[in-house]
Amino acid sequence: MAGLQVPPIKSRTQIIIRPVRRDTPLFIVETFILPRITGLIPSERVVKTEWAHVQGLDLADPRYDKPLPIDILLGADVFPYIVSGDRREGTVNQPVALKTVFGWVLMGRSAPNPSNSTTSLFASIYPIDQLLRKFWEIKELPTVEKTSPAEQKCEEIYRTTTTRQADGRYIVHLPFTHDPPPIGESYHLAHTRLIHLESRLSKSTEHRQDYNGAMQDYLDSGHMSYVDNTEDIDNTYFYIPHHGVVKPGSSTTKLRVVYDASALSSNGKSLNDYLFMGPKLQQDLPGIILRFGLHAVVFTTDIKQMFQQIFVTPKHRPYQRLLFRFQPSDPVQTYKMSTVTFGQRSSPFLAIRTLHQLAEDEANAYPNVQNVIYQDLYVDDVVTGADSEEEALKLQQEVIKVFERGKFELRKWSSNSPALLEAVPIEHRKTDNFTFDEPQSDYTKVLGLKWEPNLDMLSYQYRPNPVRFTKRAIHSEIARIYDPIGLLTPVITNLKRLMKYLWSIGVGWGERIPDDAIDAWTRYHE
Repeated sequence: MAGLQVPPIKSRTQIIIRPVRRDTPLFIVETFILPRITGLIPSERVVKTEWAHVQGLDLADPRYDKPLPIDILLGADVFPYIVSGDRREGTVNQPVALKTVFGWVLMGRSAPNPSNSTTSLFASIYPIDQLLRKFWEIKELPTVEKTSPAEQKCEEIYRTTTTRQADGRYIVHLPFTHDPPPIGESYHLAHTRLIHLESRLSKSTEHRQDYNGAMQDYLDSGHMSYVDNTEDIDNTYFYIPHHGVVKPGSSTTKLRVVYDASALSSNGKSLNDYLFMGPKLQQDLPGIILRFGLHAVVFTTDIKQMFQQIFVTPKHRPYQRLLFRFQPSDPVQTYKMSTVTFGQRSSPFLAIRTLHQLAEDEANAYPNVQNVIYQDLYVDDVVTGADSEEEALKLQQEVIKVFERGKFELRKWSSNSPALLEAVPIEHRKTDNFTFDEPQSDYTKVLGLKWEPNLDMLSYQYRPNPVRFTKRAIHSEIARIYDPIGLLTPVITNLKRLMKYLWSIGVGWGERIPDDAIDAWTRYHE
């Protein structure tokens, strides 16, 4: 109705209408009851002008210039009995006055509003659309996905090219769609991005120090090396722009350097355009949490710098070049990354696939650890346990040994058993709670699932935004509820009903919601 979807009509009534200050005529009208009829009319304020042809008229709506809600919509069956036929016309861009039994009404054109307004736009493409979709889909049964030809090719490249050093560390090849990739020139964009990065870092001494510290750590650990042929700029290399992501809540790494392998080269293609993404190897989080809750004794531990513990073959390191200098007064230097790098689309596959390879290589000696790596690996965290403290201690030591053989260091241990914490150095223990967030997501959750090891319980942390009564505000907040195992289903079901109701009655994104929806939203928010 009036261009809007309306909900099922559940009630109707009969009303009597008559003009103000007069007893006749009377109109008996059958009406349907809706939460709202249409948007505000007029859609924007009308500029009131001293139109000569409407001076002295008894207007049916003296506030015709103000956008106001519509209370009653009369149909065409009543209209002929309302209009008397008298009319007054002005000049161009002036409304026509029609005489009705309720008074004169103005219709037609009016002079455009000459006022200007300044609009500020913030476009947030990722959060609401993707999080809202996850909000609905997370309760759906998972579909069985077949491996695509591209995923099969990526697995074949890994299986036929990956090697292991004498010390146990793995060396992988970048899974290129074309090897070598026909990539364009990338030096100048990387140089421009470096200048912009330095401009941002100049505003914070702390961030500059953290960034320099991260890059120096790469050099000291052998994850990055200096390149002396800086004048050779051609298409056989790729220079990756980089930037920092600050994580204030992290207990270890406050600033992480992230590499933009999606930056375009001179031919319009990026490094990521020539890399296979690989099949999805990460276990679904609901299954991990449910298995975690089955154990009487549980523990979690973090793999320190998981990506950086896996070397990239020297053949492909030229495609991991970067520009940096520790001070703006220094000359720009060229470096190359020696390890799997954040920002490349193949990196998550290479990291988890290498851990699977480690589990396979050590399966004969440690079969229990193979199951842990395949089923209880959550991004770079091990989330597992056993039925007794004795079994958990044994599993803990086996996990440590297997990861050590692959040159992976485990830290940030937490457990509901003091004995397991005493089995690791104090500096490797974690005292705060473990948070189950979505993999590869830096978005702050309004509602996040946490495990509190001291109490051995799962809980939700609620961080509400200030309550606002628009559909956009409601969707923005409730779409961030992350409930992978359905503990909040009684609450979420009511929220889904509220969302469906707002869609069905056609409430606009920025419009104030009806009073009944305000009551429901307020009860939830409180």
